[in-house]
Amino acid sequence: MAFSHSAAGTRDGALALTRLPGVRKAARGMVDESEARPPPRWALGLALVFCVGMPLLSRALALPIGDYAMFARIERYHLDLSVTDAAGTQVVPVRSLASHLSRDAGLVILPAASNGFGKDQTDLLAGGLGDLTRLLCQLHPSALRAGARLGRGPLPRQGSRVPAARGPLTWTEASSPCQR
Repeated sequence: MAFSHSAAGTRDGALALTRLPGVRKAARGMVDESEARPPPRWALGLALVFCVGMPLLSRALALPIGDYAMFARIERYHLDLSVTDAAGTQVVPVRSLASHLSRDAGLVILPAASNGFGKDQTDLLAGGLGDLTRLLCQLHPSALRAGARLGRGPLPRQGSRVPAARGPLTWTEASSPCQR
């Protein structure tokens, strides 16, 4: 069987990488264990500092991203929505907003109809209560005022006799007048 040689000095079907030192030996299975070197100590030290130090620094600075407790920050939340018109105050079901929310907003807002869970979601929702009241005003043109109440609280302890739906909540309220 005849082999043709290309300009790169390799046979047909062989990789051009075989010209690198040590690669030919590896291809033939002739690698000596003394040629395999571990990474330098400074690189190992840097990797250790990054893998252990960064989460510890995030924890010390109370940053939620990169912290060891990133997924352990859980609390429950509940959202109540209402509009006030000439006839009085009416409760607006949270699920009625589903068609007006983006996919990501729906993942945070819609679970609050019963009891949603997550500290980060609660923080996002607390910051957007004013936006929710403005949305309610747009969806209910006859409304004079729109209101949103966000209740948040810890999960009941394991073995507690208090059901999760009845535990104490801290309420944050927002309301805005609707413009005609």
